[in-house]
Amino acid sequence: MSSKDGEEPIILGKTETITKSSNPTWTYAFKIDFTVGKLYYINVGVHDDSSKQKYKNKPLGSSIFEIGDILGTIGNVKGKSIKGRGVIYVRVMPVMDDHFSAPDLVLELKGFSLKNTQGLFRKSDPFYELQRRDFAPGGGYSWYTVCRSEHVDNELDPVWKPTAVNIVRLCDNDHSIPFRICVFDWSKKGNYTDMGMIETNLEVLLNAKSPNRFTLKNQKGKECGVLAVTRADMGGVLSNAAILPGAEYRSLDPPPVQSQNISDSYMPSAPLVVPPISVPSTSRPTFVDYVSSGCELSMCVAIDFTGSNGDPLKNTEGVFRKSDPFYELQRRDFAPGGGYNWYTVCRSEHVNNELDPVWKPTAVNVNQLCDNDHSILFRICVFDWSKNGNYTDMGMIETNLEVLLNAKSSNRFTLKDKKGQECGVLAVTRAEMEGALSNSAIPAGTEDRSLDP
Repeated sequence: MSSKDGEEPIILGKTETITKSSNPTWTYAFKIDFTVGKLYYINVGVHDDSSKQKYKNKPLGSSIFEIGDILGTIGNVKGKSIKGRGVIYVRVMPVMDDHFSAPDLVLELKGFSLKNTQGLFRKSDPFYELQRRDFAPGGGYSWYTVCRSEHVDNELDPVWKPTAVNIVRLCDNDHSIPFRICVFDWSKKGNYTDMGMIETNLEVLLNAKSPNRFTLKNQKGKECGVLAVTRADMGGVLSNAAILPGAEYRSLDPPPVQSQNISDSYMPSAPLVVPPISVPSTSRPTFVDYVSSGCELSMCVAIDFTGSNGDPLKNTEGVFRKSDPFYELQRRDFAPGGGYNWYTVCRSEHVNNELDPVWKPTAVNVNQLCDNDHSILFRICVFDWSKNGNYTDMGMIETNLEVLLNAKSSNRFTLKDKKGQECGVLAVTRAEMEGALSNSAIPAGTEDRSLDP
């Protein structure tokens, strides 16, 4: 980490090693003393720890992030691409000074009659995660892992070691805020299977009689066994407690790796805490509070689309009528179960009975579209509108701000459907940065539709 050019960087440390995974989600959190108005740059590097020799870790790539820039995004999450290696996502969690003096929640959990996911000749290897609810980058809520247990081999009635987790990180020290306890079947290959979850809060756990039993249900709502909370109280950190990981962005991610599997060829690990922020002792909100809570600035990218400067769009209405095309701008984000989903950020009006549509100009906030990162990809998807809500795919393109802003007008793209067949031409006749347009299409807000390409 460095705060200015030429300054000697500070090594924050390294995460644990995630084995046999091309989509790792690390659990370690780093402490950064942050002051509003000062720039702090962090260089996040990814290494392959498969070498058995010390100091032989293979670099996979790195990206530089600015802390204040991450705090300016919805959900405090920002992603940057690594050339040919995928995307790195960083999440920053601003906390007050009382985080370090807040008590820990000590939990002891047992499972009873869990549903086996391993077939006839072997039993599951269950572990659990504690997940907090927080804002997602694309809007709405997502669940972020705060703590993960060890896995218990070949056991459907597991007894896990006691776990201590800071209540500020779990639920902001609010006893009414819900959090989740999710159980998964561990696997060496990294394919972890859902074994059920419960949703509860501190008020329920602390006031219930021991043992407090809950019915586990999977994502389809089917019962998967019983989870018993045999101990739930406020106490100090346990010497044999599970390692407290940092906030994650997936629900199905690998359990912690034993210390002997973590290479020491990088740098020694920093203390496991999340970044504090220097704030006044009064309760007045800071600029970071406004930005990280969803306050949006007026910087937008204005885009003007037309389908009339090339081959007409492919008709989906048959012989006697033409399609009624509209388009959506979609951002890419992590899906709750792993991998990626595309979330609609803006939707245009539809143009009736037209295969050469000219849509109204649209203004969309660049943070919502791509976290103000000009290299991050987003989609422009065209659909055939219908009164009954059954919209038909008319093709899509995948691009980024760098391409749109640097291209000469008109910038033409070939639309392709899900099968890869060409469906017409989409021309971007205007793409520039400016304030919101008075006649722009109204951003539809982030949506999650099953008909998105």
